[in-house]
Amino acid sequence: MVQPIVPGDIVMYKPMRIYLAISSGSWTGNPAQKRRPCAVIYLDQRTTIPIVAPLCGAVYINASWQRRYQMVADWWHPVLFANTGVPVPADGAGVQRQPIIITHNPLCTKPSFIPHFKSSYIWAGDSGE
Repeated sequence: MVQPIVPGDIVMYKPMRIYLAISSGSWTGNPAQKRRPCAVIYLDQRTTIPIVAPLCGAVYINASWQRRYQMVADWWHPVLFANTGVPVPADGAGVQRQPIIITHNPLCTKPSFIPHFKSSYIWAGDSGE
């Protein structure tokens, strides 16, 4: 039985907006060519269509997690994956912000289609896609 999608779920989705690609530091500046982890932030009750905010993974450089080169830090918010031991990435944004907390229940098995947890940022530039 398939569980219904609810706000707060992490789903795999292929973001299509060019702003997401450019601001995430995409090398090509083009939208994603594959599905990426996204947080469901709203679910329209009439259509059951979710609004999602993509996650942008940090990169591991010089023995520390860092934001992607050319990522527009003010449009992406740091994420704390509670209960995982994954560090909160520094982002260099103009305004200091507390990380958004995404809680993982360690008693639940993470589905295999969701990539491993790593330092990440969540889209905060507008209302999502």
